[in-house]
Amino acid sequence: SIVAEIERNAAEEALKLRQRSAELQASSASRVQERLKARNALKHSNLLRSTKMFSGLASDNMHTVVDAMEFRFVESGQNVCTQGDEGNSMMVIMSGRCELRKEYGAGEKATVKVLGVLGATATIGEPSLMPGDHVRSATVVATEATRVLVLSRGKFAALAEKGVLSQKDTMRRVKT
Repeated sequence: SIVAEIERNAAEEALKLRQRSAELQASSASRVQERLKARNALKHSNLLRSTKMFSGLASDNMHTVVDAMEFRFVESGQNVCTQGDEGNSMMVIMSGRCELRKEYGAGEKATVKVLGVLGATATIGEPSLMPGDHVRSATVVATEATRVLVLSRGKFAALAEKGVLSQKDTMRRVKT
């Protein structure tokens, strides 16, 4: 009968949804595990220490900074950040490659110039950590799958308040 067929179809759909939900949960748990492993490995690596911004941090402070950072995966062709957008975080490239692009002009007369190629340990947007309004001055585009660490202005301010990072020292390191 039609009612039995509808009930059977509904039961099959419910089973498919439960299976898909279980797959998504397993995938999510796997991503969390991967991020935890990456975070732990980063705490014991020299990646951040090899950047100007974090070169002078003590190990305990480095662990605190790593815990405050967000991990982001950027696919090839996607923007890491976009010229003209509000700048409210800085980033460190962990792995992958990106192009630094600047757009000049507007409309049909706009031209885009590649200013450079960025790889592991490159930092992006450090001035965005300082108080005030900041606008991204260029676009950074991943040219291959890229892993990025992100430190928001709010997290930076909290770290500075705790004495883990100093705004003055950070900007002095970045400018030299």
